[in-house]
Amino acid sequence: MADKIVFSQMPSAHASAKFTSHAELRNALLDTGDQEIVENAPTDYFWGCGQLGGGQNILGKLLMETRSTLLAAIGG
Repeated sequence: MADKIVFSQMPSAHASAKFTSHAELRNALLDTGDQEIVENAPTDYFWGCGQLGGGQNILGKLLMETRSTLLAAIGG
């Protein structure tokens, strides 16, 4: 169980650092508004949506979580 917790927290911390440090990336992410973000990777069922949309889309979820965190930090 501890491995899952560490894994789920590490990418989130890295994404947060990346989008906090780079204004151009942060603005691009914030410009997505409240749209769902999907990693269109037909062969990747973990990070992406998979071929038929049945993937876990972990990258998309991570980006949406990061976007929410950024918006909360700026009062949006």
